[in-house]
Amino acid sequence: MTHYMASNSQKIKHLYWRAGFGLTPKEWSEKKNNPISQEVDVLFAEAKNDKKRDINTKGTKKCFVRGGKNMSAKAKSTFQQRKITSRKLLMDVKSNWIKRMADSSHSSLLEKMCLFWHGHFACITNEAYLAEKQLLIIRQHALGNFKDLLVAISKDSAMIRFLNTNQNRKKHPNENFARELLELFTIGEGNYTEKDVQEGSRAFTGWNYDKSGKFIFVKRQHDNEDKTFFSRTGSFKGEDIINIILEKKETAVFIAQKIYNYFVNKKNNDNHILELAVILFDNNYEILPMMRTLFKSNWFYEEKHIGTKIKSPIELISGLIKTFQIEFRHDRNLIFLQRILGQELFHPPSVSGWEGGKYWIDNSTLLFRLNLLNYLLQEEEVFANVKSRPESTSFKKQTNRFRHSKVHLSQLKKYFSNKNIAHREELINYLLVPKVDLVDRKFENLTIESLLKKLASTPEYQLC
Repeated sequence: MTHYMASNSQKIKHLYWRAGFGLTPKEWSEKKNNPISQEVDVLFAEAKNDKKRDINTKGTKKCFVRGGKNMSAKAKSTFQQRKITSRKLLMDVKSNWIKRMADSSHSSLLEKMCLFWHGHFACITNEAYLAEKQLLIIRQHALGNFKDLLVAISKDSAMIRFLNTNQNRKKHPNENFARELLELFTIGEGNYTEKDVQEGSRAFTGWNYDKSGKFIFVKRQHDNEDKTFFSRTGSFKGEDIINIILEKKETAVFIAQKIYNYFVNKKNNDNHILELAVILFDNNYEILPMMRTLFKSNWFYEEKHIGTKIKSPIELISGLIKTFQIEFRHDRNLIFLQRILGQELFHPPSVSGWEGGKYWIDNSTLLFRLNLLNYLLQEEEVFANVKSRPESTSFKKQTNRFRHSKVHLSQLKKYFSNKNIAHREELINYLLVPKVDLVDRKFENLTIESLLKKLASTPEYQLC
């Protein structure tokens, strides 16, 4: 295997794909020769400025309702109509988030962190209001303090509903949330006992939400008796349990490993993970110092990390929109793409979230990925097997037409239209993250449209 030192432009490309969703042709032209440290500072400055620009929640809250067993016929009709409206609004939430990821007027780093935490705190959400509310929580804390994020998510109505915390009462404790809190959200398997799960669940009794989706603490349902958790005894409440967990350095290591696996490499480097964990722990679980260290570390830009990550479906779609200036005039196109590629926002396959890596690729998804830009350019009708819901094992045939989608190539042509081989190599360097051998690729005499189709259908385009 030939080893090489990554050029500055390759490092810039690596940074913006891992910390965001790539660069537009204009951004690439402006940034490719800039110092890495400068661009890292730019990413964090943009995230700081964008933090307060929250999502549009207009019109969704009124559609959040609870059904009941003894509803009248009129109430049932109203309830069903609101469910239909909420499903449409949920489609808007999913589509608007992807558009925001690809929109250069928003912080790509902030949205990438939101996507990471969205997978970390995996939660199936079927109502638009709850989805928007949870996303807003994540966005507010994505680069803030992990404790604040953890407490806010624990009290989030969508999470309370998903993990049955609202059914957790002192006479009938439900262990679902306490188990996932320990296993998936904080300290990881092997660092707690079944007794810790049982005792921890008692501390979260009485946590619920009202009809508007606001968190409430139902005192009469809370177990006030002493609990023994991690060898400590007291009349703990949920917040106390979270504090005790965060006092364990193993929690910082667990979070740092998740960060490393997502942003750097699926293969662990214990020294680098420990470096990140120490920064996280010593800064009282402030996320930003850890992420800044990661993106400014020399090891982040080593050859073995560049172009080795399979783009998740959301990364692939957002990157396509950003690169090719794609307009999806109907949100159903974006929902269709999420479902066929295997990553539908707010519908993770399980409480463990999306596995990532080779999980994204199988015979059907790879073929679809390789032909996706061609489908969009030709506005084709596409037939595909789509899994109806993550919790289901059944597949159904769905059809989608991209005739109402538009691919704008004007910006690409502006920066890469010259037929000179140097311009073509520059286009290849822009579109493909891995270092590629141009021998025998036969790219020289293609039109720019044909070249774009050919590059987007290469295995290398699936990597970042």
